[in-house]
Amino acid sequence: MNFGWGPAWLNGLTAYPLVLAVSVIGMFVIVGPMHERLGKPKSAAVSAIIALVIGLLPYAMFMAGFWPEIGSLSSTALYYVFVIFANMFGVVIMISASSMIAEIVEAFEERTGRRAEASFYSGNWLVQKCATGFGAALTGQIIGLSQLEQGAEAASVPFEVLSTIIIAFAIATVILAIFAAYWLGKFPITREQHEARIAAREAALAAPAIRSDPQPGA
Repeated sequence: MNFGWGPAWLNGLTAYPLVLAVSVIGMFVIVGPMHERLGKPKSAAVSAIIALVIGLLPYAMFMAGFWPEIGSLSSTALYYVFVIFANMFGVVIMISASSMIAEIVEAFEERTGRRAEASFYSGNWLVQKCATGFGAALTGQIIGLSQLEQGAEAASVPFEVLSTIIIAFAIATVILAIFAAYWLGKFPITREQHEARIAAREAALAAPAIRSDPQPGA
């Protein structure tokens, strides 16, 4: 849809990247205080639940008949408001989980005596790629279950088809979000343990240099 104001290229579709950019900027504002106050595991777990609720709320309002007319400016603007906050907390999950890998690397080095950043980070990316593939396959199954006609126009899709898609999507999202929140919240390494490992590693690296320095008058 065209907004009717602003440049000709600005419409509901081209505005979407701008909306995502705003959500990422908001993430940078909140992620630091969240980590400072809650720690990374709780920040990720709490953000998963918040993103779940905000992300599903527009669909719940639509199903309940409280959503503005589809295709209207108010509908698009309101949906983008929800997208900003849902995506903002969604990115907090990713940032928190990714930064927790560094803590795993330090704990692994303490136990085994070797560092394995490449293994852990590449493993994390492999899991993300597998999750993307699983999500694409699950999306296809949901669309098949709804019997959505190929090439159907968005404005002409029957409510029964939309409701099937929304319910199936909501069930899958709730299950995955709760699963992620539970395991992220159970992350066993605390900030204090991580900082202690960093301090011990720095001391161990500094010890040979101190021993190799010649003593005055020696």
